[in-house]
Amino acid sequence: MDIIKALWRGDLRLVTTYWLYGALGIFLLNFALIVLEEFPLPPSTLTTSFLFLYTGFVFLYWVFMCVAIWRSSLKYEGSMWWAALARLFVVLGVIKMVAELVNLSKV
Repeated sequence: MDIIKALWRGDLRLVTTYWLYGALGIFLLNFALIVLEEFPLPPSTLTTSFLFLYTGFVFLYWVFMCVAIWRSSLKYEGSMWWAALARLFVVLGVIKMVAELVNLSKV
């Protein structure tokens, strides 16, 4: 629980927050989602519910990491460029997510 609080407050190092918990964590969660969606399971309410809940968890994790990276970058004491790049990628990620949600709503 302490790691979650530290991430939320931006207390972990930017490199750890961005690369370990952000990039690698989201990659692994998305990879698992792709594998689950491609795995030949018989369609059922349970399978659909699980995939829906898992997708929701991945989205909430992504939002959490956007906040964690942003806050960590504000506390970063190294080069301002690394902090600015981290915030830029958070903004670009949010723009991309909004565009994907808009496209999804058109289907």
